[in-house]
Amino acid sequence: MGFWLGYAAGKAAGDLVRDELGDSSSRSGDEGYLLPDEVARQEACRRLNASSEVDASDVDVIVLSGELTLRGSVREAQMKARAEALCADVAGVTRVRNELGVG
Repeated sequence: MGFWLGYAAGKAAGDLVRDELGDSSSRSGDEGYLLPDEVARQEACRRLNASSEVDASDVDVIVLSGELTLRGSVREAQMKARAEALCADVAGVTRVRNELGVG
């Protein structure tokens, strides 16, 4: 199990949204609009990788129908909680299932 970013090096998260959806400027503000699962997964991965509070080297991120699942392990309970918090407000995610082990 390894942490996989899932996006091309050098692309910003906003570029990913535009790549997946075309020009998202008019759609992203619509109430209730959900990003496709893959874009939500990529944003969650980006956030985990950018965080200095989480070692995501053994974390897998899966998004299916808006439900994001974290699998794998982290070293400390604080990392587990922080990983969930980082993913909870990703656009397109309706629920986070934190299946990370600690140790």
